[in-house]
Amino acid sequence: MQEKVANADALAFIAPVYFVGFPAIVKGWIERVFTLGFAFELTPDAWKGDIGGRVPLLKHGKALIIDNLRRTRVPCRIWRGDESAH
Repeated sequence: MQEKVANADALAFIAPVYFVGFPAIVKGWIERVFTLGFAFELTPDAWKGDIGGRVPLLKHGKALIIDNLRRTRVPCRIWRGDESAH
């Protein structure tokens, strides 16, 4: 599955959110696919708890996340490169 993610032009995640989290099957897939060394690396400071020490390795230009939370008027979030729409 990592090969498919790595070769994709863009990523789209469409999943319900139950009790402030994704269902177990979605969580499990994310944990199996987006692993250390594939999706991100950690600096020595990150191993000590510094969240800024996470180094992204995936370079997708676009990602679309659709969930069922009613936080905003827009039902989805689109991420493009370094900018993020909340």
